[in-house]
Amino acid sequence: MTTTTAISEHSGSRDREAGYSLAEVLIVTGLFAILMAGITTSFLFFVKGTMSMGNYADMNVQSRVALERFGRDVRMASITYEMTDTKLDFDVPILGGFEQIIYEYKPSSKALTRKQDDTEVTILKDVEHFAFKYFTYLGVPTTKPIEIKRVQMDAEMVRNILHIENTNHVISAQYMMRNRKVSS
Repeated sequence: MTTTTAISEHSGSRDREAGYSLAEVLIVTGLFAILMAGITTSFLFFVKGTMSMGNYADMNVQSRVALERFGRDVRMASITYEMTDTKLDFDVPILGGFEQIIYEYKPSSKALTRKQDDTEVTILKDVEHFAFKYFTYLGVPTTKPIEIKRVQMDAEMVRNILHIENTNHVISAQYMMRNRKVSS
């Protein structure tokens, strides 16, 4: 048995006219742009937050190590050579003599360095503001070298990531120079 179907004149022209109108394309493009803007913004917030947390963690570790090392050295200090806002130069007793240690803040490189035996190591970097503060035996601030018995380190570390400023303010305890003789 043979069957035939009538072909309509309009069925061929409908296939040629099939597609999306300009309004439909513009609506879909607009929705896609809004969706992509939201995804991109969320991704950037995530990246900034992750990088900021990394900065804080790194600055925290760096400052803890620096404070531990500084405290250990200063508590052993006996003879001091230079004591300024940015430099602390002293000797520590070792078996059979003394060893000179120099802590110095260098504004040009924004770093606090520790020098021992001609070996200089950066212990804090990205330091914007720094100062050594000096105190008497009783904890009274002083600038007279003959009275200085305690030392405090004050530093502000700043890092910028993707236009976000991360700041870590480091203030040490007042470390007592146990071996240093001072006037009352």
